Parts: sequence; structure tokens; C-alpha cells
Amino acid sequence: MESEVSRLRKEIDRLVLELKVRDRKIREQERLIANMKAMAEQGALKPSLGQLKPSLAAIHPSHETLQSLWSRINKLLEKDPKFKILRLLMIAHDLTLDKIYQTLGVPKQLVARYLEELKDAGLIQVIGDTVSLKL
Repeated sequence: MESEVSRLRKEIDRLVLELKVRDRKIREQERLIANMKAMAEQGALKPSLGQLKPSLAAIHPSHETLQSLWSRINKLLEKDPKFKILRLLMIAHDLTLDKIYQTLGVPKQLVARYLEELKDAGLIQVIGDTVSLKL
């Protein structure tokens, strides 16, 4: 069991690193585009759409790429109770605490701890007895 958890943590770390690298590339491309726009406004650069397409592709991965990444993350984390809570909230938008307890079938103290961790991470908000994603 611990080796499986360790393997899953390594996979999560790998995916998080992959997302960070992609984010860094996006920021670099955004800076490049901002510089190109400034140059174009000064008349120093007149890019054609054909010249910009490769840059745009690097900034915005295809829908299929994002869907594949989400599918791999989903498979990796589908049994994790915190991830289950997030998936429930993505579908239902908001749930009562009792509904979360009933759906997960996990002791209330454990669910309360998961909710606190998700809240501390800035992923959810709890207002009264209702939990929702923090957008």
C-alpha cells in the first residue's frame, strides 16, 4: 500500500512539474507576444498570421492535449477523497456538509479535515453549511 502511495505521489509530482514547465513556457510566450505587439505598434514589425500561428500553438495546447492530461490526472487521483470532493463540487457546484459525508462514506472528522485542507489551499469556500468551489 505504501509503495503504491509513493508511486502515486511521484506521479503527482511529475505532473505538477510538467504543468509548471508549461506555465513557464506560456509566460515566456506571452512576454514575446507583448514585445512583438509593441514593436508592431511602432511599425518595426508587421507579422503575418502565418508567422504567429506557431507561437499561438505553443501558448495554447490543443483541447485534446488538455483533455488527455486531465484524464491521466483523473485516473491517478480518482480514489483520493479530497479529489472526490473537488469532483463532486465540479458537478454539483455546491453541496451541504451532510451530503458530502453521505456521498463519501467517510467519518465526519476526516471529511472536516479534508475540507479544511482544501479551504487552506484556496480551492473551496465554506459558507455556513454549504461548500462550493472557489473560483
